[in-house]
Amino acid sequence: MMTSTEFGGVSADGVLRTHQQGGALVVEMSGDVDVATVNPIANELIGLVARRPRAVVVDLQAVTHLGSIGVTLLLDVQQYADELCIPFATTAANRAVLRPLRLVGADRVLRPHATLPGAVSAVHG
Repeated sequence: MMTSTEFGGVSADGVLRTHQQGGALVVEMSGDVDVATVNPIANELIGLVARRPRAVVVDLQAVTHLGSIGVTLLLDVQQYADELCIPFATTAANRAVLRPLRLVGADRVLRPHATLPGAVSAVHG
């Protein structure tokens, strides 16, 4: 069963939607993830991980701008998921996301997958 939710409180420039895929909670981010949008995004994302799903995949394919604070958020959320023993993966194939991740070396930590099916497979592998 696929469910989808758009969270209120996240500005129009940064939106989160969720659904289940292959037993993983998929969180689709879109728009800008920067200083103007990070607080509501962080609150929602951390709250979702705190519910202890079996696995979490953050899909960044629709992100149009990833600021340094957005990179920090992703690293923090991955660390939180690790502390809770929740498998965590990300997707990213667009320059707007890959470039900032590579600039600070976060791609070596987050190891983004090019596709959503690849990320979902990784959290169950």
